[in-house]
Amino acid sequence: KFTDPKDFLSHTFKEKQKKNPKYSLRSWSGHLGFRSPSVISMVLRGERKLQLELLTKIAESLRLTDPEKQYLQVLTLYSNAITPAEKQLYSDLLGHIRPDQEFSTLHLDKFRLISDWYHFAIYEMVDLKDFKLDYDWISQKLNHEITSVMAEEAIKRFLRLKLLVLKNGKLKKNSQQQVFTETDIPNEALKKHHTQMIEKALQSLQNQDVQEREISSNTMIFSKSKMAEVKRKIRKFQKEIARLCETKQGDAVYQLNTQFFKLTKGGKK
Repeated sequence: KFTDPKDFLSHTFKEKQKKNPKYSLRSWSGHLGFRSPSVISMVLRGERKLQLELLTKIAESLRLTDPEKQYLQVLTLYSNAITPAEKQLYSDLLGHIRPDQEFSTLHLDKFRLISDWYHFAIYEMVDLKDFKLDYDWISQKLNHEITSVMAEEAIKRFLRLKLLVLKNGKLKKNSQQQVFTETDIPNEALKKHHTQMIEKALQSLQNQDVQEREISSNTMIFSKSKMAEVKRKIRKFQKEIARLCETKQGDAVYQLNTQFFKLTKGGKK
């Protein structure tokens, strides 16, 4: 039933509360051997990964059957995996324990789309005025940084997730399907995505003419009390640029990166 271990924990806690309205996170944490409810609370909020040691205690306290315990263990390993190869391994194992193709395929597809930079480059390429549904052409358009096989697999993932559709032999974006919500995006996949795009920006400094790029920076003193406002303005700016660039007859695919981070050590949290 569950595709995320923290969803299982949340469901378990709610079921306990239905039976006993006075049951609290502190009570549950105490049964698991913790003095404070902070560990369980952080896991439920997705702020802390569920480790196998804690999972073993939970499985024992709930008296799970061996297949249930095995599924939950592999699901936790899947959730904690940080590379597509690891995700694929645990996904295959989950497919054997629980033969549900939607889980083993779609969740992994979503992880790959975010973590591998070329997926959304291809997604945007669909709107190029000279776009061809030709995997060799796509590879060449991306400077042969991916193979034609990788291009084909990427498009298959978009089709499975219904983000792209084939109409009369032509590939089109599905306007009825939202790309992703913030809660859908796996954290490790997002880190990998940003790392790859920063590396691409570094390459552009060496390989692209200054007329084809805009890279600038500012160093400034800052009060952390303004962080929320800064994030809001950056996101507003990104949306404005996206609206400005939106076209069905583009000449090229561009990437907009925005970095705002601390250079000095310490300071108020």
